[in-house]
Amino acid sequence: MTLVNPPAWQQSGSYTAKMDRQVIGGLIGGAGITSENAYRITQDSPAPSMYLNVGAGSAYVQGTEQAGQGMYHVFNEDAFKINITVSNALNSRIDLVYIRVYDSEVSGTQNMAAIEVIMGEPSSSPVPPALPASSIPLAHVLVPANATAIVSANITDMRPAARFNTGLTRFLIPKPEPWNDLAPLLTTNWRAYVPNGLFELPKYRKFAGVVELKGLLQNIDAVPSTTSQTVCTLPLGYRPARQVVIKSMSSGALITATGTQSAGSVAHTHPFGLSNKTMPIYVYPNGEVRIQVGQGGSYAATMPANGWLTLSGVYFPLD
Repeated sequence: MTLVNPPAWQQSGSYTAKMDRQVIGGLIGGAGITSENAYRITQDSPAPSMYLNVGAGSAYVQGTEQAGQGMYHVFNEDAFKINITVSNALNSRIDLVYIRVYDSEVSGTQNMAAIEVIMGEPSSSPVPPALPASSIPLAHVLVPANATAIVSANITDMRPAARFNTGLTRFLIPKPEPWNDLAPLLTTNWRAYVPNGLFELPKYRKFAGVVELKGLLQNIDAVPSTTSQTVCTLPLGYRPARQVVIKSMSSGALITATGTQSAGSVAHTHPFGLSNKTMPIYVYPNGEVRIQVGQGGSYAATMPANGWLTLSGVYFPLD
């Protein structure tokens, strides 16, 4: 057993810098920069030269020389310049610009962070140098033969982005469960609508206390005006604590409606059609999912057979 004691941080304990780095490493799972322009390498200004600019910002560097070395935080308060060694007369080379951490607890005598440049080997097909231990790359810099200045086109950004420990986020952020097939739960007047195989099958799932529905349905027989019709019944564990109302869109065939208005002593009948109609979807604590075909004024709308109803975007909380 190699349990480290005392654990960080007890009031009466004594703690090493390594323990603090291990705490950081438990939170930051991937070394790298912490903002868009941190340690960005750019050409000299106002005119390019053999100097390069290094942007201000912060980064995390993983110690790799010793097991459990931990994560170092390296902060740069102000932009500054670094120099690129004079070019080769015959061949190009690729230099590596990087952040390196030196820790005498692990090796050597220095305790510092540095921005360094390793000069690549001149070649007709140059390759960048290998990254040293306890470092993160910032840029590859192409130094053409006989170059007197480095321009933006010669700089390849190599900065990794720091990220939270994926193991930590895996437990803190719940994953949605796989989608369940809704088709077996449909009532006899409804079926999955997948013309040409281009649309999603109706499905349902639970994610972080919310039930989600998706996919297209088609009614087999017409739904009469002002009717509340059950589409499906959700199983236990997927039912709201109280009734919820959600709007959805139906279409496919015309939703026809007729009505009668009086003009003096003459009654007029007005047929009309709606190609798209928003109608409410009710979800009940017993799991029933029902639609309500609406009525406006004295005009009663009917949803004809073989229309469609979308469930995509329908969701509700369990509590």
